Amino acid sequence: MENKQQLGLDKAVLIIGLVIYGTGFSLLYVIFAPLSREIGLSINQFGILIAISNVALVFSSYYWGKKSQKIGRKKVFVIGLLSYGFAFIIFTFGIQIGLWGILSPLTLFMLLLVIRIIYGILIGGIQPAAVAYMSDSTDSSNRTKAMALIGMASGIGTMIGPVMGGSLSFIHPLFPMYCGAGIALIGAILAQKYLIHSVPEISNESK
Repeated sequence: MENKQQLGLDKAVLIIGLVIYGTGFSLLYVIFAPLSREIGLSINQFGILIAISNVALVFSSYYWGKKSQKIGRKKVFVIGLLSYGFAFIIFTFGIQIGLWGILSPLTLFMLLLVIRIIYGILIGGIQPAAVAYMSDSTDSSNRTKAMALIGMASGIGTMIGPVMGGSLSFIHPLFPMYCGAGIALIGAILAQKYLIHSVPEISNESK
């Protein structure tokens, strides 16, 4: 019975982590889009900054998926959430530098571009690790439901982002993004504590 409760708790933490992950994407669009002009970025530069991290994420997801077979789903998921939190803080501070006018728009764009590329590379393991974790820890009769929960979590996150941005931006325009980063770090701590570490048997065969 305790084992079943533990398994239920670890999946709940995993879903919470995915909600946080989805929240970050929509939160960025809501907060960064209007501020991009204030810091001197063009519409094209804004689009590049958004797209480049997604490109990096797509290519890094394959690497992290294979990596999770060797070091475990939990480690990759935690690394992804930690990277998301810290990269979000750094990116938000980069926007703040732009608001202060310390850097020229071009220099600022290049700085934010590098941050977004690193961000995309490091968070690429969140989704594949979550899917693999659910698959590993769920029997065939419940697997479809488990995968549906993953999709639902991302959808909930994209809804929370705009609400969070709109309700907290009155404190400071960047405050919601710092909150999003903090929540991601808390999610990483919870994942480290409650997710069950396991390395699939296939990793031994691949060696």
